Amino acid sequence: GMAHQWPAVRLGGQQAAIIEDLVLDYNTNLFPTATAVVVKLQRPSGAIVTYNCGIESCAVQLDRRQGSHWYQLEYRNISGAVLARGEWQFLPLP
Repeated sequence: GMAHQWPAVRLGGQQAAIIEDLVLDYNTNLFPTATAVVVKLQRPSGAIVTYNCGIESCAVQLDRRQGSHWYQLEYRNISGAVLARGEWQFLPLP
């Protein structure tokens, strides 16, 4: 029994995260009243990390060990209200 655990045991258990910084560029021209962008990054594990960013780009951290991630942009005005929320987009590892 427990053969499903063999690959992890063989590698020595859970491996340390391999963090890589990536800058996402986006266009806020469609939302001229946007003063901030919130980036939601979903890791392959299902964990969602939120980054509060400026209006031109955002630096996020990917865990290369997990593979490709997904992200979603939320455009917000000065009071923090959501002006628009984009679709989840695939973010392949560079």
